[in-house]
Amino acid sequence: MSIDQSHDEREIRSEPATGDVVISPAERRQLQQLFDQAKQLVAQGKYDFDRVNELFTKCIVADPGNSLYVDAFLDNLARKYKNNLKGAMLHVFSGKGAFKKAVAREDWSQVFKSGPTVLRTNPWDVRTLQGMATACEHQNDPSYHLAEIRYLNNALASDSKNVEPNRQMAKSLGRMGRFEEAVPYWQQVLINAPSDAEAKETLEMLTGKTGIEEDAKPTAPIPPPTTRDREDQILEEQVSRLIRRPSAGEQTDPLTEEKKPARRQIPLTPRQELEQRIHNDPTDTESYLQLAEILALDERYGEAKRVLEKACAASPGEIHIRERLEDLRLRQARNQLAIAEMQAARLETKQARELVERLTEELSQLEIEQFTVRSERYPEELGVRFELGMRLKKLGKYSEAIKQFQPAAEEIDQKAAALIAWGECSQHLRQYDKALNNYLVASELAKQQDKNECQKLALYRAAVLASGMNQLETAVKCLQTLVIADDDYKDAQSRLDKLKKITDKG
Repeated sequence: MSIDQSHDEREIRSEPATGDVVISPAERRQLQQLFDQAKQLVAQGKYDFDRVNELFTKCIVADPGNSLYVDAFLDNLARKYKNNLKGAMLHVFSGKGAFKKAVAREDWSQVFKSGPTVLRTNPWDVRTLQGMATACEHQNDPSYHLAEIRYLNNALASDSKNVEPNRQMAKSLGRMGRFEEAVPYWQQVLINAPSDAEAKETLEMLTGKTGIEEDAKPTAPIPPPTTRDREDQILEEQVSRLIRRPSAGEQTDPLTEEKKPARRQIPLTPRQELEQRIHNDPTDTESYLQLAEILALDERYGEAKRVLEKACAASPGEIHIRERLEDLRLRQARNQLAIAEMQAARLETKQARELVERLTEELSQLEIEQFTVRSERYPEELGVRFELGMRLKKLGKYSEAIKQFQPAAEEIDQKAAALIAWGECSQHLRQYDKALNNYLVASELAKQQDKNECQKLALYRAAVLASGMNQLETAVKCLQTLVIADDDYKDAQSRLDKLKKITDKG
């Protein structure tokens, strides 16, 4: 369906939707119509690049965070210039001056409005693409992340070694919590600027290494020659022997009269050996597991996950492989959170703190999902039930957590800890008598098992709760036992002194 151009200009707002501006359903429908019209033109094969560019430009100006619009806009221009990575031969008018001024004064609305005009003549213009990415960053909205990364990818397509777009890409990925993906960009910065302190410091935080190691991405082993290839090779060798006979002193094979070439053995790394084994035998699950562990130890979790996913596909009935993949996902999530916490401590920004909060929540949800699966898979594993209960308690799901602590308390070795956690949940649910009883039982059991820290925590919890319930005698008794065990435990001594004054007056 064609849409009248003047109608487009009248109905679609001319200002980009940034900040708190919300695109109405009617505007959204109109934008989708423009987008669909442009896609229909593209599907024709030969089409008017400039007309399509006009349509896509209206889409991204009105909705600059829509990565589908951004991708389509840049892809169309790439086709126009036959992916030459430099755009038009002549840039008669590009509006670059106005764009630079908008970036300098941080007028992001104007950046989104004028940027597409500049990119019209060169969709690989590094500075302009960086400015567009920076505008996306300043929206503080995750919906802009994909558009931001696409702009930076285009910038690096034309100059992959350029320090500043590599730095910006690395920072953007780090801000999004995509730490593993950020590493090669920081490495590229350091390759071209070896003394760059920021790159060194960040790489050490991300990888624990200060230098740049040779990239060890897996390479596909060379497949063995086919039967037809081998026959051709034999015929060629026979012709060669007719043309050339061995010279004096040259070693030959008495059966074929072929020269035995001296082969220089290049030792394979452990990783390469495992890759070769997997290539030779795709069902060799042990090699998959070993390779995944090597990658995980090097914090290449994305590659390790892909290896284990292939192992699962090769041996779908092997539950232990599935569990290794589950464990790896937890390791990756915990590693991401640890890096985010270091980043937040270093940057001290609101965005960095929000990332820590988000990753903490995501880790908790992942742990609950995986421990739930394990508890259903192995209902007799009470330790798994205990760990699931602890995660539920952390999220404030106290009733659900108690359902896990009840069976977990049947395991004698963890019974005291389970009773304390159960008591804490009961206390949150204002089931005070049940909570106090759990604490007291846990303290006695921990004493019998010589679990000192567990006993001290149970005594402290019991004393504080008993004091609040006005069971002062119980509270004093617990605190006295606790102070004898550890006179420096939290505020136990001061609490005991206060209670003694109260009881003495009584």
